[in-house]
Amino acid sequence: MDQRIIMKKYSKLNYFLFAFCLYTIPILAQGSGTGFDDNVVDNAPVAPINNYIPILFITAIAFGFLVFRKKINNQSTN
Repeated sequence: MDQRIIMKKYSKLNYFLFAFCLYTIPILAQGSGTGFDDNVVDNAPVAPINNYIPILFITAIAFGFLVFRKKINNQSTN
């Protein structure tokens, strides 16, 4: 493929991403408050995530080990 066509494609993508970022700035900016000015007591139960961190850590290590072992086995058969 010609280098000019590739560069034109990437420049169009960059212009689109820049325009998209400019378009979303007013959406992400918060105005003068949330519009929810009632005095409400929130009694929602607390959901701790600290109990699940060791389980997620062990799962990540096991998944990494399996993927690494599969990659090693594929390289040794080739």
